[in-house]
Amino acid sequence: MPKVTYLDTGCLLDAWKVKDCPAFDLLNDPDRVFVSSTVARLELIPLAAFHKSAPEVAFYEDFFKSIRRWRKLDEGLLVEALKLGSAHGLTAFDSLHLAAAADLKADEFITTEKPGKSRLYRIGAPKVVYLYA
Repeated sequence: MPKVTYLDTGCLLDAWKVKDCPAFDLLNDPDRVFVSSTVARLELIPLAAFHKSAPEVAFYEDFFKSIRRWRKLDEGLLVEALKLGSAHGLTAFDSLHLAAAADLKADEFITTEKPGKSRLYRIGAPKVVYLYA
């Protein structure tokens, strides 16, 4: 059974910038299916588009085409993100990503944020995994 995986945007940024890294390898893992949210697209696409980096935009869009299930940004996601962020001291985007991952029943939320430096690891589900562990 493939592992349902939600990638934090830092993983996708690393995969774009450094082709020979764990993040890039993760994208090609046949034992995973990826889920994501429209929040991830919002966090990645606009800046790449602003800088007229068409290859970078295409890289992200190719990844987003592979997404098995999406969570759209709506009032319900905002409410859950507010609860999660308030309970664990998370930033807005971290709260939105984790609320989306939980709603999508992700097995893992993989991030580039170090365990000792982030409150992401305080939540119970989904399991938060440091990419470079």
